[in-house]
Amino acid sequence: MKTRNATLILIAGSVLAVAGNAMAVQTLQYDTNNLRSQATPSGGGSLPFSTTFTGTVNVTDDANARIAGLILNGLDQGVGPISSANFDFLLTITLVNGGVTGGSISVATMDNTYSASILPGSGTIKTQAGQGFQIDGLTFNGNFTGMGLAGSPGNTTVVGVDISAFMVGYPLVGSFLNFAFSPNSSGTDANADVDLYVQVPLPGAACLGLVGMGIVAGRRRR
Repeated sequence: MKTRNATLILIAGSVLAVAGNAMAVQTLQYDTNNLRSQATPSGGGSLPFSTTFTGTVNVTDDANARIAGLILNGLDQGVGPISSANFDFLLTITLVNGGVTGGSISVATMDNTYSASILPGSGTIKTQAGQGFQIDGLTFNGNFTGMGLAGSPGNTTVVGVDISAFMVGYPLVGSFLNFAFSPNSSGTDANADVDLYVQVPLPGAACLGLVGMGIVAGRRRR
């Protein structure tokens, strides 16, 4: 596994108060490695890739990809590595002058599928010493379908890990970090990593901003 540029610090000890009510923040992290990323310029953008890139970055699984692990509320669940034969991954990030303008993410395991939209204006391209680039952003309108690649509906697990708390908290919020991204002159990197965070939102209209900002602010170099 590559050295990551991110960890999640649970907000205020994993508890926030909204409108006088405290509620524990449930967090699920997918640690996904060796993905294939392709940067495609548009709107006058060009390669090589840079912090001012305009276009789309698509991140998908291939034969070398794996889910290295699942972390629930900061605890590794001991389920990895999961080979690409047992999951599908698709992350699409749209960018203008290096700023995230939208996109979507979907990850399907044998027992469940998570999908979400990317919040415009929530992230940027940054450089990483010795690891190329990273792109981060917030997600919203997330949900688990209860059906994975095996085709059995009604599941409340991801790779056997109980996520029932997430399946009653729609719409889910979260964030992603596409890192160790070193595209070649054609915009391709066959060995990029993505950390995806999913959170059960807090009550009230402010939940997206509070929870989302906490996820981004909680990243720090290991």
